[in-house]
Amino acid sequence: KYPKIFVNRYADMGSTAMCWGFEVGDGWYWLIDNLCHVMQWHVDNEKENNERNKRYNEMLKLAKDGDFSKFDEYYKTFAQKFIDEQKLKVNELNFYEIKEVYYPIAAQVKQKFGSLRFYIDGGDEIIYNYISFAEYLSGYICEQCGTTENVGSTQWPAWILTLCENCAIKSKKIDVWKKNE
Repeated sequence: KYPKIFVNRYADMGSTAMCWGFEVGDGWYWLIDNLCHVMQWHVDNEKENNERNKRYNEMLKLAKDGDFSKFDEYYKTFAQKFIDEQKLKVNELNFYEIKEVYYPIAAQVKQKFGSLRFYIDGGDEIIYNYISFAEYLSGYICEQCGTTENVGSTQWPAWILTLCENCAIKSKKIDVWKKNE
């Protein structure tokens, strides 16, 4: 579903931990799916913005040099009064920034200390914020069934898992399980 993010899914273990697949329970599937969706949407949107900014910058460069042919075409959906005002202040207009943007490449997806860990290569600050938010949310979602009701975690000395009470009972972990507050 996200081949640009999981491009290394079948790479060898010398280059990625993704060769082992996802080391998380099925309950977090929807969380990971939505995380990948917003990351892919963000990159696609930034790429579209860059294309639009490139067209604008090309038009503006020509206009600053006195050629308004692309200027009129660029603003063709705007009112003529607005276009005329923009032409008068063309030398004051600034070029738009073109940002380098790349799809984040998943390096490892696992559960650790009862929460999701989603490690990537690449990505920008927004991508890392999406990941941090998903990792935070995973602490309130049962990693086995995906419910957000009555969720807690197992405590030391056992492996820390985020489970609902029902899954803790089914997994025979209820004796080390504590509901999240």
